[in-house]
Amino acid sequence: MAHFYSALPVRIKDVPVAFRQVLSRLSDEFHICLEFQIRKDYDVVILHPRGIHVIEVKNELDAVTGGPMAVRWTITRRNGTVDERSNFYKQATDAADDLKNVLRRESSELLSSPCSNPRCTPNQICSAHRAFWSKCRFLPYVAIPNWNTRSQVVPDVWCRLVQGSAARQNPEYVIDAISRRNWDTHRDTRGLTLLPREIENIITKLPVARISREAALGEAPKWESGLDPRVVRALREQELMGLRHQLETEHIVAVIGEPKVGKTSIAKLLAIDLAAEGYQILDYDFRLHESRLGSLSAVMLEVFLERLNLPVQRVIQDNISVFLGALSKMRVCVILDNFEWSLDTELTIRDEGLSRLMDVLLAAASKLESYIIVTAISTFRTQNMNKLSEFRLSGVSHDIGVSYLSTTYGWSSAESEQIYDIRPGHPLAMHAASVELKQIMALGFVFHEAFARLSPDVAALMTCLVYFNQS
Repeated sequence: MAHFYSALPVRIKDVPVAFRQVLSRLSDEFHICLEFQIRKDYDVVILHPRGIHVIEVKNELDAVTGGPMAVRWTITRRNGTVDERSNFYKQATDAADDLKNVLRRESSELLSSPCSNPRCTPNQICSAHRAFWSKCRFLPYVAIPNWNTRSQVVPDVWCRLVQGSAARQNPEYVIDAISRRNWDTHRDTRGLTLLPREIENIITKLPVARISREAALGEAPKWESGLDPRVVRALREQELMGLRHQLETEHIVAVIGEPKVGKTSIAKLLAIDLAAEGYQILDYDFRLHESRLGSLSAVMLEVFLERLNLPVQRVIQDNISVFLGALSKMRVCVILDNFEWSLDTELTIRDEGLSRLMDVLLAAASKLESYIIVTAISTFRTQNMNKLSEFRLSGVSHDIGVSYLSTTYGWSSAESEQIYDIRPGHPLAMHAASVELKQIMALGFVFHEAFARLSPDVAALMTCLVYFNQS
């Protein structure tokens, strides 16, 4: 892994954690200096024996328009407003040239090659060192980590435009750009090198200090269940035991049930138990995938591998292999939520990479140390016609549901029975009807009058129309 440095105390604000995690994939030949000030602010400066890379980071999520010759670049916001910025290419190129000039003045303390006569002085460098610096050029980049596909930025010949996702090829992935580019790839700088001692000397002159991986990358984000506070675990104890038993046998299970019946809740309740046992939780909601970031499978695997602190590869098949290896050796609980959003009209997985991943996981299931929970409203299959073991989730059992309604909302046995039967044991139906009935009865109506006045939305729960509209 690359070495990290920062100004002290460490207060990294402009370079996002996710982008730092991407940079950490560079080899240990790279020395990454984060957010320091030396006459001006620098976001990222990377030292390598065959090049010094200077990266200007722009955390723009909206569409960026600009080019090498544009005096002003524009940011078009989602609401249609337009902001102006100074030319990003010029900012990065100026920063690279300024840093070179700063270090050039310290030449005698940086370069290992001996001075020629007359020797370097504070006001003038010797001819030998002048030859090095006249040939040397620092390599500038503009990085927009989260690239918006509506952006239109004309490439520059010298300053590279890069972004932070391995799943995207244009603009260039920052790791590819830095790994492929060095002084030997440019005619004017060919043959230049920095010795390890010279890199040490430069770092010493910069206002930075070596920092740990933890300090550079921040704490790994802790999984938060986001569980609906209305969820009552006691209603699903039997189902939790059944799902856990099936996972221990199959390792990959699809929880199938109608919308809003509690598929996500039971998956997260079990994940909470597993987290307490030391399992790492990976949770991906397919409804929230943003196609502008790349294919679902590519983006999801990249997120998962980063969470597991594993190297992201350029080819999705390689990422599948790395992920499978992790699930075979580590204790991980993976939740693939709202999987129906990835299916076509024939209930087949649309995304070829995702379908391949599921095939691979199914084939290796018996060798996994991990559990994979998939939630969906219907049976589905991979493109190779493979299906997952299913755990069918229906409403809460009659006795538990009626008892819950009586205890929680104070309904009589007969009233609880009537509410339970709106959609037998359906958690949302029981809750929504109980809340609305209480509101109507507060106006002076008795139970049977209030029940007859339930709103169309609650009444529609009896036919499940609302669930399918909401999903």
